[in-house]
Order: sequence, then structure tokens, then C-alpha cells
Amino acid sequence: MIQDKLFFFRFNKIKSFPYRFLCAIFLVHAFFCAFTVQAQHVLQHQIDSLTSSFNHEFALLEAASPQGDSTSAKLTGNLIDLTSKLAKSYWMLSYSFSTPNERKETLEKGIAILEKTKKLKNNELIRGLISLLEVERLPLIGFEEKFTKIPLLKSEIQNLVFQYPHQNEGNIAYSLLFQHISQLNFFERALAKYWYKVQLPEPVSPDIEIIFLLQAKVDGAYPAFVHYKLAETYIKLYNFLGIEESLNQVLSVPNEYPYLDDHYKKLAFDLKAYYKTRGAR
Repeated sequence: MIQDKLFFFRFNKIKSFPYRFLCAIFLVHAFFCAFTVQAQHVLQHQIDSLTSSFNHEFALLEAASPQGDSTSAKLTGNLIDLTSKLAKSYWMLSYSFSTPNERKETLEKGIAILEKTKKLKNNELIRGLISLLEVERLPLIGFEEKFTKIPLLKSEIQNLVFQYPHQNEGNIAYSLLFQHISQLNFFERALAKYWYKVQLPEPVSPDIEIIFLLQAKVDGAYPAFVHYKLAETYIKLYNFLGIEESLNQVLSVPNEYPYLDDHYKKLAFDLKAYYKTRGAR
């Protein structure tokens, strides 16, 4: 039979445990790669479908009466909903890529969709999503663009969260922005100030970062993502109970956002194992 000729699968012929183990690892890796490609295909198909609907609604709204009648209001609502779903899909898809350039390009596609809608309807959800994706993009861009963008983002997000305290994407973006600012080293700050002539904002207390994340947590926004970011912030405060509780929350929530949830669950698993190892010493 054909199966008998495929010696790779004939584990009974492989007497050595290391060879069996390597074959098993190879099979698991091959299955994982096939699953990842299939999941990417499904999400990309969803993006293609949403893009088609978005283009249709955008064209209808552009052609609609500017008088603000009920038809125009309905089209605006449809467009904002489609824009939100499409931008979030690009955000999730960005976590399926391992290279910074692929991640950056995918996030930029989401930002471009949001900016396009913003020209017709600049509401708080659109502003919040732009802020969130822009902050996620910061580690992936060069010094000059990053240093120029940080003060602008701080001003925009600050205005957003003070005007709309329950805008979850804005609250998350505000906390993540200051997490990023706190990670800038002396060299980067000096480079921004003396070479690029940009005055970067000062970091805020981790307590402030936590307040904005807690608001998003209360509203149930992106639970795996938010709980992991809370754990990172608790690390700065040496709040080990907060770290443990947040990591447990990450690992216990059901998967809702493809790639995004899996990414942070893996990080949470590794971080929890690290703290367990330290505690055992």
C-alpha cells in the first residue's frame, strides 16, 4: 500500500525515541502552520467582504443629501459600523505576522480605512480606533516619525478620553502610549530633543496607566489584551497579586478576537511560568 511506502509515518519502524520525538514535533509544527494559513485565509476573506461593503456604503454616503436626513444618518451608522469591523480585523490580522514590516503594513491599512471615514464622519469610535492602531504602530516605525507622532498622539488621545471617558479604544491607547513613553531610554530622549528638536512628554505614574486600563476592563473591552497590559503595568508596581490575577484572567477568557487573543494568551502563559519559576527558588 501507498501508506507503507511513506516511511515517515511508520513510527513502528523508528525504534529510537529521539527520532520519534522529532517526527512528532515536525507533525505538530506542520499542523500548526496549516492551521495558521487557514485562519489567515478566513480572516482575509472576512476583510475582503467587509471592504466590498465598506466601499459600497462609502459611495452611497458621498452621494447622499448633505441635509442630515434619516437616510443619511442610517448610511453614516452603517459606514461607522463597517469601518470599525474592518479596522479591528486588520488589527487582529497584524498579530498573525512575525515580521515588523508586515505588522506595520497591516496596521496602516486599518488606519487608512479609518482616516477615509473620518473625513465624512469624525466620531469618537473612529478617533479611538485610529489612536489605538497608531499607538500599536509606534514600536514598528523609525525614530523621526515616532518622535514627531508621540506628542501629537498624546494631545489627540488626551482630548478624546477627557471628552468621552468611556471610549474604550481611547482609554487603552492613552495607557499604552504612556507605557511606550516610559520605555524610551536616555539615548532616545536625547536624540529626540537635540537631533530632531522634539520635546517628548514625560512618563506618568503606573497608577495613571492602570486607571485607564481598568475603565476598559470594567466595560469588557478586548479582555485578553487589556488584562495582559494590566499585568505589565502591575509589574512596575511590584503588585504580584495583581500580576497573577491579570494573567489568570487572560488565560481564562474565551477566544473572541482571532490572533490577538492567542498572542496575549501565549505571552501570559510564558510570563506566568516565569513568575512560578522565580517563586520556586
